[in-house]
Amino acid sequence: MFYSTNLPNADPAEIARDLFPDMNEVTGKVAANYTLRTPYRLIFSSMKSDEPDDYYSNCFIAPDIALYYQASKEETQIVIHRAHLHKHDFFEFMFVLSGEIYVNIENARHLYRKGSCCILNRNVMHTEEYHTDFRIVFLQISSELMQRLNDELRLSFFSVERERPSSVMSNFIRNNTSSATDTHRAYVDLIPLGDNKEITKTLHDYFDQITHETLDPGIGSTFMILTLLKKILLYISVSDYFSTTPVQIGSDTEYALFEEIEHTMAESTGRISRSQLANKLNYSGAYLNEICKKYSGLSLFDYGMTFCMKKAARLLESSSDNITDIGIYLGFTNRSHFYKIFKSIYGMTPAQYRKEKFSLSS
Repeated sequence: MFYSTNLPNADPAEIARDLFPDMNEVTGKVAANYTLRTPYRLIFSSMKSDEPDDYYSNCFIAPDIALYYQASKEETQIVIHRAHLHKHDFFEFMFVLSGEIYVNIENARHLYRKGSCCILNRNVMHTEEYHTDFRIVFLQISSELMQRLNDELRLSFFSVERERPSSVMSNFIRNNTSSATDTHRAYVDLIPLGDNKEITKTLHDYFDQITHETLDPGIGSTFMILTLLKKILLYISVSDYFSTTPVQIGSDTEYALFEEIEHTMAESTGRISRSQLANKLNYSGAYLNEICKKYSGLSLFDYGMTFCMKKAARLLESSSDNITDIGIYLGFTNRSHFYKIFKSIYGMTPAQYRKEKFSLSS
């Protein structure tokens, strides 16, 4: 695994662990919540199956920081095994420059080919699959910046702007920047119409200009980047360029119930039976299992075990307790069962996990 950064006298691996915990920390399969600490961030991601040493790479670009991450095929297999549903506190626009990629969105598998894209709001749970060759750009925009862009997009000096009809994209942005929609889960699929090459070139040029302004900022760079971001949002709103499909997922009531399940699992370290959960939340165990599978992709038992194994992982890292004793503490009377579940989530035995963490910290 290789890292490099533009910050002098800084340890790039430390920066990666701080800014991008989803790429570096073993988190099991619990749906994680990722936070954007800058107004926007670009991620250039690629998968090259014919280059085992440079199999998977990411370049992160944000105000005042750039980080390059490269992983071998073997290291990438670990990332694939640990891939799990996650959501953001920001908006994410994904554009496929070349190749294709599968994305699991709320447990429905979607294929995105060259020129296609999607934009997710803050609550959609998803994960990318790493099985095909691709080059992708992710543009991540904070809620505050998206609200500002939405306000400025409504500003118009010219009649041609005021006469522009409302689009799926403009409705999506408007509907998802309101505090009243904080729990809504929605995204838009965009499929290119006409010349893929021209669409790809135009958006690639915008991303290049944002990259240049971010890496070599000067007076006025902030306003230049704001303009480029608005150009991107306006460009993908044009019905002549993209076929747009808006998707609204689930209901607020269902999602609120899943959050109760998640909270209860966290409180109990996942060691709560279906009947106990049913009594606590006043819903049938079958319905709770259905909601859990819908929003996490896992049964109640498997979902609970991810919390339990996260606790096990913390104990393996922070204590010198015997592994068998850790298993007993977490309610396992069968050592083999504890090992089997831990390995199914983390891709290695508890002993291997402790050894790996010890070697990283020494």
